[in-house]
Amino acid sequence: MRRVALLAGCFVCLCIVVTLSTIASRVARSAPARSVTLSRNEPQHPPNDDCVNSISVTATDCPITFNQDSTDATDQPGEPLARCPLGGPGRSSGSVWYEFMSTMRAVVTVSTCGSSYDTVLSVYAVDATDACDFDQFVEVICNDDSNCDGVGFEETQSRVRFTAEPNIPYRIQVTGFDGASGELTIRFVCAYRKVVINESPPREPSTTNWFD
Repeated sequence: MRRVALLAGCFVCLCIVVTLSTIASRVARSAPARSVTLSRNEPQHPPNDDCVNSISVTATDCPITFNQDSTDATDQPGEPLARCPLGGPGRSSGSVWYEFMSTMRAVVTVSTCGSSYDTVLSVYAVDATDACDFDQFVEVICNDDSNCDGVGFEETQSRVRFTAEPNIPYRIQVTGFDGASGELTIRFVCAYRKVVINESPPREPSTTNWFD
């Protein structure tokens, strides 16, 4: 009798399991499929939108050109305002950042010629211990419009030339005039002065031996 009771109980349990499985299967078939769509409404900021994520360039990299999309670039709190735009500081916004440093004294030319939008280019000497402390930024040079091809009138792209002192970090800020953005082309070209030693009398460093 005990064996019969056990068999009967197992049969009842099996029926319950089969019934529950059948119900679950029917519910699964009747429930609508669920999908998750990742929203693309949030802007996709450029990777070097913030100063701390500046793209690093050294003198040994020169000449070098970067191409990037500056769309949806933003401004950080306390970020310096470029002084040179037509109309004064505050006329440009939406920055992307680059960093330059050389172990030798070098003359560096940076240009945005070839970009698809109206750029403003600023260079700052910064504190090596905290290269993104905006309060310590010292503007070296700024340019709004430059004559990229050397012919005719100035264009809406920018070009600067500055002397980089050894082991001093410089931050390069590219903004868009009146918030413009688009395809940015930025090029770095470096040149060095050949210093002649052991001469009598001593001479000033030569400025004729330039190279890109």
